[in-house]
Amino acid sequence: MHHAHDKDVNDLNNFIDELPKNLAGKTAWYIHEETWKQLKFINDYDLHENQQFLAWLAMHLRPCLMSEDTELFHEKDQVREIFFLMNGNCFFQLSMKMPSSETWWDQVKYAFRYIQIEKGLYFGVIDIIGSIMKMFLDDPDGDYFEKWYDEVERLFHQFNVTTGPQTTDLLSLSIHTLWKMRTEFFEEYQMMFNIDRMRGLLHRCH
Repeated sequence: MHHAHDKDVNDLNNFIDELPKNLAGKTAWYIHEETWKQLKFINDYDLHENQQFLAWLAMHLRPCLMSEDTELFHEKDQVREIFFLMNGNCFFQLSMKMPSSETWWDQVKYAFRYIQIEKGLYFGVIDIIGSIMKMFLDDPDGDYFEKWYDEVERLFHQFNVTTGPQTTDLLSLSIHTLWKMRTEFFEEYQMMFNIDRMRGLLHRCH
């Protein structure tokens, strides 16, 4: 079933890619018209009327259908894309330090902590920020917008992310496309790279 879904998605993406740029953008925007209502990034910054940006984003989003109880990526995997959760469940799986005095069963219970990712949220940017923060500890307030793509081969996920007990629908955006956003839609790029917000998330998760 997933194979057939992936083929249909690839056929649709190939069809859009072959259209003239202006028509491709309008077609992709129309296909994702309901998507914009679900994405908190679009809602939080009131980007519904920014059709130029949404058409550009729509042309670069790629659907991803994941089976239940599947690892999407593992801590220390290289970051290649960010994800938007559309339907289903995803969880950050955080390793915890286990108290040595606890029994074996208590250690198992404390071994992992799960934080559910809310539907409509994006994730993956926090891994880019976390990687850069570790690389540039001597410059904690540096301009990450200028640095992270230069270190693209050294960007690694900070957490495991797994799906829940049902099929999960995601949209992905490659980090190469994310970097292009910096050039073409810098204001929206800055919104996505909200450094203070990402730092807060990292501190709460560790």
